[in-house]
Amino acid sequence: VRWAIRGILTRIDLNANANANEADNDNAVVGDSETAAAEAEALSYGFMNKCIPNLNQRVSKLPFDIIPSCVDWESVQVESEDSDSDIMHSLLTDIPFQFDVITTRTGEKVQERRGTSWVVSNDSIGSLAYSGKLMQPQLVPSVVGRAMRQVEKGIIEHDACEDLYDVQVPGSGGTISRNRDYESQLQLCHEEIGEYFDCSLCNHYPNEESACKFHSDPEHGTYWERLTCVVSAGNQDVRKFAFRPIPNENRWSRYESKEAKANKSKYPAGNGNGSPSTSNSSGGEDEDIVPARIPLFPGDLVKMFAECNDVFHHAVYSSLSSGEAKKNTGDGRVSLVFKKAVDRGNGKKGHGRRGEGRRSRRYQ
Repeated sequence: VRWAIRGILTRIDLNANANANEADNDNAVVGDSETAAAEAEALSYGFMNKCIPNLNQRVSKLPFDIIPSCVDWESVQVESEDSDSDIMHSLLTDIPFQFDVITTRTGEKVQERRGTSWVVSNDSIGSLAYSGKLMQPQLVPSVVGRAMRQVEKGIIEHDACEDLYDVQVPGSGGTISRNRDYESQLQLCHEEIGEYFDCSLCNHYPNEESACKFHSDPEHGTYWERLTCVVSAGNQDVRKFAFRPIPNENRWSRYESKEAKANKSKYPAGNGNGSPSTSNSSGGEDEDIVPARIPLFPGDLVKMFAECNDVFHHAVYSSLSSGEAKKNTGDGRVSLVFKKAVDRGNGKKGHGRRGEGRRSRRYQ
């Protein structure tokens, strides 16, 4: 519910700002317009937090978040040499997607329904072990690199505004406490080094049927930093993204505050008193592990951190409906999963590349 409200309010605010900017464009000064945009963004965060303080508190312990409209694909594309093309054309042209044959958990070999590619910013980063395969690295295309920088900046600004405009919930005993284990490293790398994210798993969902089942991303905390982000691009291709606690390992109730648990007892779910319903219409499934689903639009960012990939599954559903699918242009959807490689000693990052193992060296 919180992410849906934030998404709606953000898009209303963006449309209002766009209309205002068009009206004032003839008399605008660049510096003034940038300042006005920053002030408008800060005010919108303040307004949103005033609207949903209880919901902010309820999700504050979760190791994931969604930032609506974090990436402006139009501005990413404007900086491109091929600025006359749309963003999907650039992504599909510049990223070397492949539809690989993978081995399932049962040992069956199947061709992936999505195209994938593993891109890195420098030669020190090796392969990615994912979906039963070892993905060999390619150099990060410039369009992906620009999106990385925009995501880093967007997270830093979002977190700062969220803290600045937090609204204390009556009876909560203080401001909202959030678990951002990545915060100082992200800001230092972005501002001092010029980059935080240095590699990306790129996915191409070519049609409305292609999707990604519930899974968790492996090796975060060992090979890759725990902060990882997903942002998508697509021509009207809106998909539902879902999280669920890993069955028998985690439950939603672990992340509820005492105040939220008390409110749930006081106001039964779905009774109109502001407590969102968690009931499951399909019946039979434990509501404490039922998936939380949210439609993701192009430019929306999913942020996963801390223990997220250890205790939560996530999934990408097929297109919302056949009616929605008919609106697509045929390019489908591209999602970029940004990561930061961990130095495991001696400058080694990621898995070894093909041809670098002991068996390969034996024949060199």
